[in-house]
Amino acid sequence: MAALTREQEDYKKAERAYIDGKYEEASALTALLVASNPNNAKYRLLHGHVNLALKNSAEAVKNYESAIALTHDTNILEHATWGITEAEKQLGNGFPEETEDSEPGIDPFANSEEDSEFNFNYDQEEAYDGGDATILIANHSQSKTYISNREDDFSFSDEESEGEFFNDEYDDTGAFHTLQDEDITSGFAAIEEESFDNLDLHSSSSATAIGTPSPGVDTDIGFVQTQKTEEKLPDFLPEQAPPRSGGLGILDLDKLSMGKKMIVIPIVSMLVGGITSVAIALSPLLEDSKFKPVAVTGSGVLASALTTMTMGSLVARKVKRTADSLQIQMEAVIRNNLNVRALVLSTDELGLIATGFNRMMEVQAAMVGEIKQKVSELEQAKEDLQRQVIRLLDDVEGAARGDLTVRAEVTADVLGAVADSFNLTIQNLSEIVQQVREAARQVNKGAAENESFARSLSSDALRQAEELAVTLQNVQMMTESIQRVAESARDAEQVAKLAYKTAHRGNEAVQTTLAGIVNIRKTVEESTRKVKRLGEASQEISKIVGLISGVASRTNYLAINASLAAAKAGDAGKEFALIADEIRQLADRAAKSSKEIEQIVLQIQSETNNVQLTMDKGTEQVIDGMRRAEQAAQALTDIITVSEQIDNLVRSITEDTIRQTETSRTVSHVMQSVELSAQETSEEARRVSDSLQNLVAVARNLQESVERFRVDADKNNRL
Repeated sequence: MAALTREQEDYKKAERAYIDGKYEEASALTALLVASNPNNAKYRLLHGHVNLALKNSAEAVKNYESAIALTHDTNILEHATWGITEAEKQLGNGFPEETEDSEPGIDPFANSEEDSEFNFNYDQEEAYDGGDATILIANHSQSKTYISNREDDFSFSDEESEGEFFNDEYDDTGAFHTLQDEDITSGFAAIEEESFDNLDLHSSSSATAIGTPSPGVDTDIGFVQTQKTEEKLPDFLPEQAPPRSGGLGILDLDKLSMGKKMIVIPIVSMLVGGITSVAIALSPLLEDSKFKPVAVTGSGVLASALTTMTMGSLVARKVKRTADSLQIQMEAVIRNNLNVRALVLSTDELGLIATGFNRMMEVQAAMVGEIKQKVSELEQAKEDLQRQVIRLLDDVEGAARGDLTVRAEVTADVLGAVADSFNLTIQNLSEIVQQVREAARQVNKGAAENESFARSLSSDALRQAEELAVTLQNVQMMTESIQRVAESARDAEQVAKLAYKTAHRGNEAVQTTLAGIVNIRKTVEESTRKVKRLGEASQEISKIVGLISGVASRTNYLAINASLAAAKAGDAGKEFALIADEIRQLADRAAKSSKEIEQIVLQIQSETNNVQLTMDKGTEQVIDGMRRAEQAAQALTDIITVSEQIDNLVRSITEDTIRQTETSRTVSHVMQSVELSAQETSEEARRVSDSLQNLVAVARNLQESVERFRVDADKNNRL
């Protein structure tokens, strides 16, 4: 797709180059197109046209034949056929081969013997040149191309100029019509231009150079010279067809309008047919012939038809020639050639159009001439102004070097006011330079004095700042010592408070201990009573255990007796013997349990006695602890009293040290502020000193800068 688009763009470029007369560029582009796509008939056709324009006739014929072989498009075939014909003409020394007149009836514009009978001596036709068609081509090997239009080169008769030329050049090849009708070849620049006889060229000789402007009016506005080998059409003067040297009066078709021509032609045809019929009827050859009516009618119809065809052909030729002439001249105008004039062959509507076109071109040429004259006047004025400016620059050149004594010459021309203004400016500038010099001197002197004072002030402020720094350091050390004392007093206060709180808590603990000891004493006494009751209960348990042991013995004895009784009873007493045995076993276990309980009770009694003794000793110790706790409580009360006194003293010391710390801190802040102020004063003084030094340097530079200016005062001083 991209390649296809590229080929289309190259084809358009080649077509445009061909139209603009850049045949070498067009040849290179078309050669690339043919090489990339050799089976494209359209590329072959355009390449053939370019070669034809470059006079490469043999190469053109090859491309035309290839195009014919590659396509069935009638338009391309017609153009290729026309191109082959033109190439063969070029191969035949540049002149067209005369073709035989086509037979009447095949070509309505063909000549015949009958046509010559009805030639109404249109002398205007002789103005049309029956020479070969010339394709306007810019010669890239030379800077100019010449086309010679000479009357002796063309010797065609009226019949040849009126009939054969049109048949050979247009009708047979169809090139001109297809170039107008076919879109694909609308861009081709192969313009056929018919030469004209009796043309009055601008040059005195018969040869006119293409691109040479006429002596009177220069139609080149400026952009045409941008091309080295610009192509132009010949410069034609307006030409009016010469008056007829004879004729039939009413049949002078050039003086009739198109509507009247359409009326006159049928009338003349009818008259010719009637005259022919009468002549045939009066002819003695057919006086007794039975074909006389048919011959009379046929000859009249044939004569009328031939007359209509001949006159129509003449009118059509004139219309076509006028239209072709207008088209050629229009194309020349498009190419920026304003010296072209259309051929006026008649006074009908087409003649009026051609005359109007010629008048329009004359007016336009006159306008271009006026523009050229105005441009020339402007160029002259510009040159005069440039000379005046150069003279003024020469006068004021010294000012650029600093010489303010120069003065420009005041003249009466355009730059006189500029010179006067320059002189006034230089004078004012000279005064300003003198004022600047004086100001620079004063500034330099004042800045030097102020700079010395600022340097002294900076030194004093710096020394004061250093002394304040030492004092501030001592004050800061004293402040730190006071702060440490205050912190120690604060710590002592905290310790005193902690001791007071500790003694208070110890007193509370002692009181709590006393209360606990009292409670313990009560608990011990209660425990002693319970232990005694426990001993008494264990004695009761011993009694009960003795009873249980006796009951077990008796039960065991009864079980033995029951077993004996059951044994005596035999089988009937077996079950009873079993029960008696179980009772005996139960009695044994009960006896064993009672013995165990008796042992436990004895042990409890022993332990109870031990506990009783221990509780008695504990009671004595509790009483002793209560006495000691009461003594500790009294001591803690004394400690609390002393701690309160210490706390009050430490609080007083802390408050005094805090006040001293605040005072020393305030003094330190004041000293810091004084030191900062002294430092800032020193810094400002230093900056002022630096600024004054810079000001001195600027004033010195300014003084040196203005010293290079030369003013009238310097001149007077030197004098």
